[in-house]
Amino acid sequence: MIAAKNRLLALHRNGVPGGWRERQRQMEVAELAEPPAYPGSDPGQRLSATGKRVLDAARRLLAKRGYSGLSLDAIAREAGESKSSVHYHFGGKRGLKAALADSVMYDDYLDEIRLAAARRGKPVDEVATLVSTSRISSADRGSYLTFFDLFPHVARDAALRKRMTTVYDWYREMDVWTLAPAVDPELHERLEPLAALTVAVADGLAMQRLADPTFDIDSAFDSWDAILRLVLGNLENIPATEA
Repeated sequence: MIAAKNRLLALHRNGVPGGWRERQRQMEVAELAEPPAYPGSDPGQRLSATGKRVLDAARRLLAKRGYSGLSLDAIAREAGESKSSVHYHFGGKRGLKAALADSVMYDDYLDEIRLAAARRGKPVDEVATLVSTSRISSADRGSYLTFFDLFPHVARDAALRKRMTTVYDWYREMDVWTLAPAVDPELHERLEPLAALTVAVADGLAMQRLADPTFDIDSAFDSWDAILRLVLGNLENIPATEA
């Protein structure tokens, strides 16, 4: 067990061996793809000034009290608006729930794009970039607490569940793009399972950190970094996903 752990730590320090690094060198002169387009837009653009105040008030209450604290009366008081105004702009709690979900996911998108923009045109370690992005996201206690408060209610609503599915598709596409920003469909297909695992690792570690603020999330991500490098070093043996 100790030997295996030391091997992982050495991979984390020394980088990816073999075919992956050669593939990356070839990609340095290849055409770079644009980041995947986000499947949505800023929900605030569709709202009036009053609607934005109501949505902001709902997000504050969600952060302070959780989903159970999102009564229309409480939201109206927090926003300094009437209950009828909440109904007018969102059609009730279901519409407000949809707007909240869109708002939380859009904010997460903005964070991802800011991190992606920072690496454009710069030589980077793709694995370190992916793991660092996931680490920053998972350590954001407030955002994940809000997300996990909303998730069970979103998952029970067919329309919102479909929206969530498209956003998770986008998360996986972003992780593939982070590892391989060049236009290389065959490589991207092989990386899709790793991207799915990376999303699962980020969400799972965030959940453990929420349950136990002393949980060592950094060591866990260091291990994930090493595992990614080990798998990528054996990239040629990863089967392409079936359509």
